[in-house]
Amino acid sequence: MIAPGGHRRALVPLRVPGKGRGFTLVEVLVAGGLFVILCIAILGVYRAGLNTEAVTAQRTMLQDSLQYGMKAFDRDIGDASASLATSGSTSVAVLVPVFDNAGAPTAFSDTVTFAASGTAVYQSVAPGVGSSRKAFLNKRLLENVPDPYPSPGLFTYWTRANGALAQVAPADATIVRVTLIQQATYGSRVQKVDLVQDIRLRNR
Repeated sequence: MIAPGGHRRALVPLRVPGKGRGFTLVEVLVAGGLFVILCIAILGVYRAGLNTEAVTAQRTMLQDSLQYGMKAFDRDIGDASASLATSGSTSVAVLVPVFDNAGAPTAFSDTVTFAASGTAVYQSVAPGVGSSRKAFLNKRLLENVPDPYPSPGLFTYWTRANGALAQVAPADATIVRVTLIQQATYGSRVQKVDLVQDIRLRNR
């Protein structure tokens, strides 16, 4: 551009306010890498939280199942008048008195059997004469129990002598100790819960 008087004026480029230089390729790659690492870390924490929640829920479910099973043991074994000689470490058979309308025991009893077989525990009932109970065979009471059942077993037999517990044969027991164990696998983690209770034969 020629200014008045014949002098050439240099052109000055216009500057746009607030406009700086752009990002280099290295900066973009570094920022992208950091973003990916951050996303992976967040995803890992989220997945760990989900796994922990699932394992906790599964453990709670196993504990609820054990408590349900223990109620059945406590009701029938606790009401027993005798434990049978056929009882052992993974099975117990008890005689539960049958009562008449006046609440007095009759000469007949229900035979209730609990037995572990494979990975489940079953209950069977053979009603006595005049009993209001229904007969059933091998009703599944608990699942996911160990197979074989670890020592000393699902049932052990005790009596109290001189203020102390002593282990005895099933036919002489006044207390049946029930050790319930359940286990389940979630992914690579094995959940194992147990519940132990001493049940006194109240009618013996």
